Parts: sequence; C-alpha cells; structure tokens
Amino acid sequence: MNVVAVFGPAGSGKSTQAKLLADRFGWVHISVGNLLREVVSDPNDPDGEFLTPEEKAQMAIDMQAGNMLNQEIVWRVMLSEFKKLPQGSTVLLDGHLREIGQAEQLLNSGHNIILAIELLVTIQEATRRIMSRADDRADDTPDAIEKRHAIYEQNFETIRAYLESHGVPFLIINANGSIEETSTKLLNRVTEMLGAPHAENA
Repeated sequence: MNVVAVFGPAGSGKSTQAKLLADRFGWVHISVGNLLREVVSDPNDPDGEFLTPEEKAQMAIDMQAGNMLNQEIVWRVMLSEFKKLPQGSTVLLDGHLREIGQAEQLLNSGHNIILAIELLVTIQEATRRIMSRADDRADDTPDAIEKRHAIYEQNFETIRAYLESHGVPFLIINANGSIEETSTKLLNRVTEMLGAPHAENA
C-alpha cells in the first residue's frame, strides 16, 4: 500500500487540504483524529474485542487534554482500518506519524510512504481558526491547542529526519492563506512531484 502523509499542527487545515487532495487524486483519505474520536464514542464496540472501556475512557481524557495518545492503541485502530481497504490503494494519512515509532510500524509493515507533506501555519493563525470553527470540540480549548502545538513541534523534526533517512521526499507548503490559495499551491506541487491525477479524478 502506498501512503501519503500530511503533517501540520492543529489549525493548519490538514483535514480540509487532505480531503481536497485525496478527492483530486483518487486516494483514500483517513483522518486519524476523526477515526479515533469515532472509536472512542462508538457504543457498539464489543467489550474487549477492539478497545476496552478503560482504554476508551483514557483515550477520551488524553484527547480532551491534548496529550499524546497510547501508540499501541492508535496502531491497533489503524491496522483495523487498513484491512478494510482494497489491495493497491493509496492512502492519504491525516494526523498520523506523530512519533518515530509510528513511522517504524508503518514502514516495517511493508507500506511505502511515497510523499510527506508539511503544512506550515503560525500559532496565532492556527488558534484563530480553531476557536472560530463551529464543531465545538471538547478538546479545542486554548490550553489544549497550545499543548498540541508544542507537542507537534517537539516531535516533528525527529520524525522528518527519520523519514528522510529512509528516502521519503518532503513537500513544505505555507498554509497561512485561504483554503483556495493553499489548495492551489498544494495541488501544483504534488503534481510536480508525483505526476498529474488520472483523468477520471481530475
């Protein structure tokens, strides 16, 4: 399976840009944050088959506080999602690979990371976007936003160095502008690196 990984702090527009890019190229978009929130809130998950009630409770606490989640549990959720995909899929991962262990798990499982994208945004612009959005997530408090941003910055350079040492190309995009401005820049640069989308996806 080919993987495109999108990086950026909370408020960088990862999910919006990832969805637009995946739609254009015909890739499968997996928003890891949304996926984990769905898993935590799913009342139909049989006790112990996927996540125990204790694991769900701790994940909910960590997500609301902006803490790093238990990576063994995150990987378990990701593997379950990968198994649902058709063979030969290209997956655009939005919000994963937050530490080296996750990148190692992905590469050691035989998946090929063909491109990594970083969306750059200032903390001021990121906070403005997050506080003005309408979904009113419980983990979108100023303290949690600042904490998530700091965790991202602490971990990202190490992950970037690790991926580059394994030959993964990086693309850096200034995402402080509008959705349309960022999307245009991103699509043009990805096309330069990977080629144009297939006609049916263009």
